[in-house]
Amino acid sequence: DVNVSEQQIEDYYQNNRDRYREEEERRVSHILIEFGDDKDAARKKAESLHQELEQGADFATLAEESSDDTFSAENGGDLSFISRDMMDPAFDESAFGLAEVGDVSQVVETDFGYHIIKLTEIKPEQVTDLADVKDEIRSTLQQDQAMERFYELRARMDEVAFEVPDTLQDVAGVANQPVQETGLFARSQAPESVSNAEVLSLAFSPELIEDRMNSEVIELDENSVIVV
Repeated sequence: DVNVSEQQIEDYYQNNRDRYREEEERRVSHILIEFGDDKDAARKKAESLHQELEQGADFATLAEESSDDTFSAENGGDLSFISRDMMDPAFDESAFGLAEVGDVSQVVETDFGYHIIKLTEIKPEQVTDLADVKDEIRSTLQQDQAMERFYELRARMDEVAFEVPDTLQDVAGVANQPVQETGLFARSQAPESVSNAEVLSLAFSPELIEDRMNSEVIELDENSVIVV
């Protein structure tokens, strides 16, 4: 009975845009000069390397020869792809401030030392169109609304089972389901429809046997409840 409108789908998409967006990623290489015992000397070395790059030196070669990040230096300084907020803020700002592939930053200071950063590849932001996820959203909203309705019915069934305790007809009316009846059975030979530990415990309890009262709502699984 659940109906989901086009407006509800549109609203859900707009309110959950981040779920359908892949952030821009950038592949960068860097040359790191650690501070060591002499921060000024480290700065001068980094600026000297930057000057060499401006004069045409090969970035990968300089990284292999001079970077203190020995792991990335083996690959010409390559750090693979990064997304925003993955690195130190100063590094992040510089890397995402480079305009085009091949651009090289100025000397950047972070807690790790001085960096020179080169942009080597860009993966642009990808946004999935509403049309491509409309069916998925509709299904999600239907499921959410159906579960909400299910729990409303469950709560009302519980109330009616207590308020009118000597018949299941009113509870059945709330659930819009027929009352079903088993034959006589022993506790050890229960029909499959009531073969549940909690159901059997209540079915054979003095309250239900002697007073002929309705049980409370019993959960069989996450999608099924029963009153006996």
